[in-house]
Amino acid sequence: MRTEQEIQFENEDRNGKLRTTLFLQKGDRVKICRCMKSKTFPFCDGEHKYFDVQFGPVVVHVADEEKHEKSDPPRM
Repeated sequence: MRTEQEIQFENEDRNGKLRTTLFLQKGDRVKICRCMKSKTFPFCDGEHKYFDVQFGPVVVHVADEEKHEKSDPPRM
């Protein structure tokens, strides 16, 4: 599993809006910022805890195919 610092990403302007593309591999697990306050954007650094927001990061885990077949993903 790579650290967030090792994961490549690309920011681009799409019709005046920021679009971020992450290039993930099997086993990667990242926390994606949704508050737009992170100093390590697009990754979450916990900055949302200091603002009046009702959400935290999006957690993305790219499962290893073998492990994914043996267990079901967690239910929400």
